[in-house]
Amino acid sequence: MDRSLILAALLCASGCAQNIHHRLPESDQPTGSILIRFTEPARNAVITVNGVLVADDAYTERVEVTRVPAGDATVSVLAGGGGQTSVEDTKTVAVHAERQTTVSFRAPEMTGGTAAITAVLVGLLLATGLAMPLIVLATF
Repeated sequence: MDRSLILAALLCASGCAQNIHHRLPESDQPTGSILIRFTEPARNAVITVNGVLVADDAYTERVEVTRVPAGDATVSVLAGGGGQTSVEDTKTVAVHAERQTTVSFRAPEMTGGTAAITAVLVGLLLATGLAMPLIVLATF
């Protein structure tokens, strides 16, 4: 297999957003789950559910938290940096026993400088006909 293809695959795998699955400790009361979704992948995400840290400095678009006690749950998100604006938000969601509740958060946006650099690089790659590096570019 071509070494450049292997390198591109490794770069993409190391720079792609990862789904996170977090299981809270067992509870005597009925539990459900919360699916936390960003509109796009978010960098440096710190997420808590009822004050329990479920993601720390993560690059993710999706976080699933299981064993959340039924009733109202507080979900707090802080994300951004690394070429993105900052987002800080807290939402209260109703968790139902043996059901999944989905809560969405706006993803941090690319800052002007990062967007301009990405646009220039994509333009150069398209102009030179190099399709493979686009996979690597997707990690920005």
